[in-house]
Amino acid sequence: MNLDFMELSNLKKTHGYKILENEWMHQSVELEKRIQKAAQGGKESAWRYWAGQLAGFKLAVTALDRALDAMIAEAESKEPNIVDKLLEEMKPS
Repeated sequence: MNLDFMELSNLKKTHGYKILENEWMHQSVELEKRIQKAAQGGKESAWRYWAGQLAGFKLAVTALDRALDAMIAEAESKEPNIVDKLLEEMKPS
């Protein structure tokens, strides 16, 4: 893996990141309450607004996980499979 991957994966292990995750959880709950309140009041435009806010919020707070997943997928696609590599070496020339 590259240096960016290591730095990003270490970021998730910090105490500060855990504090952020806790804050994000509380903010997510507040957005969900607003969605429920708008839905109960029959306010479709307000419901759609808060649903969009929640979708954008979730997209932002999962950016780190998605970046790490993309880096892993890219690394896996570049690394030759050990079985394929051994079979290639065993082929007669």
